[in-house]
Parts: sequence; C-alpha cells; structure tokens
Amino acid sequence: MSQLRLYKNLEKEYFDAFKEHGSLRVGTLNAYREIEDTRKDAKEGLKEVILRPEEDIFFPEMPAHLMPSNIRIIGGFVSFGRGSKVDIGSQIPNAYIFCVSEKRIRNRFGDAYYEIIKPAMFGNMLYEKLKQFDPQVFRVCLEKVSYGGTKDQIIKSNPDLKKLKNYDISNTDLSDYFLKPAAFRHEFERRYVFLTRNPNIEKYVDLTCDLKMIHLCCNFPETPCTGSSRQRLHRRR
Repeated sequence: MSQLRLYKNLEKEYFDAFKEHGSLRVGTLNAYREIEDTRKDAKEGLKEVILRPEEDIFFPEMPAHLMPSNIRIIGGFVSFGRGSKVDIGSQIPNAYIFCVSEKRIRNRFGDAYYEIIKPAMFGNMLYEKLKQFDPQVFRVCLEKVSYGGTKDQIIKSNPDLKKLKNYDISNTDLSDYFLKPAAFRHEFERRYVFLTRNPNIEKYVDLTCDLKMIHLCCNFPETPCTGSSRQRLHRRR
C-alpha cells in the first residue's frame, strides 16, 4: 500500500518561512469561522438545526436532542409555521486545527506548496510543539473531511424530521470536527485536529519546528510556483 501523501497549499512567503526557519501557524475552529477571506466557513465548529418550513411543523414536545443543553421548553407544544426561519445551534468545544489537502490546489490558498510525506510524523511534531504552548492539549487526530450531511440539511416538512432522528445537537462526537458544507468540497481537505481541555485558547498559535524533523516528514519542490502574494498573516492555514 502506498504511503499517504498530503499537500499544504500556501503563499510563497510562508512556504519560505517554514522551509528555512520552521515557522508555522496553527489555527482554531473559532478563527476560521470568523476569518474574512474565501476560506471562511461560518458553520465551522457549529452543530445546527435549520428549519425553513414549507408546511406547519408541529412538535407535541420539542425533542431534547434537537435543543442546545442551555435551552429548555417545559410544557405545552412547539409549532413552526410555514415561511418561518428558525436556526437552532450549539458550538462544539474549540480545538486547534491544521488543514491540508489530498492534492495540489493552485491559486486558491497561495502560490506555493509543500508535500507532507510522513503525515503521522508531521502530526506528532505539531502535537509536541503545541503541548509546549498549551499543556492541556491531549490528543491529535488526522482525518478526511466529509462534506454536506447535517451541515447542509434544511428541515422543510414534518417527514424531514426523521433525518435528524440520530442527530444530537448537544453532544459532541469526534466526527463533528471533520464535517464541512458541500460548498467546500473542492478543497479535498484532510485535517489535523488537536483537542485541548483548555476552554480559552488563542485564535492562532505560531510555532517554530525543528528543521531536521521538518525535512524528514516534508518534501519541498525545488521551484514552487510564483505569483502575486497578499501580505496578510492570517493567510497561513
């Protein structure tokens, strides 16, 4: 079986900083929900139930698994009328993330790239560095991102509610960290997620990794593509 090979697509200035100095930025779920560029995902880190009824939707009792833990409806019933717009959501615990792709993607994230030829070693390298910054980091996971599913699901009728039978908005599953709307499917993303028990983490963490370790787990093309480069720090992802 061939070794998994991943790609970090980025701007040339950050390619050079990583290759020559080991400088790298790790983001968070919250940061990429708020970032102001084409990578912004307003649903990052959120679990939602979106109702856009085309008929009256009636609950004799609002299902507990469709309500955030800090909201309770006691007694009576709940009805959502045709034409109403209701979004019910909760936020999963924030985490550090480092996003890569399964292929070279040109001109979206920047004008350069490097290959991660040993993904497990690369993830462990970042994990150990993050632990120095945040001792409450306790796990690293690398998984392929799934697109669509509950991220794009809109409840329009009473029968649609059956689709949410096993969807619990209040509980967090590991798979919740690897789900994005279908609009991002073209990114072919795999994602490193670093879980932490720290509830108040920085939006970004700048790390300096060991160059010897970097060149063991990464491959740098001799002549990366060049082009215009926008000078904004938050472009590192």
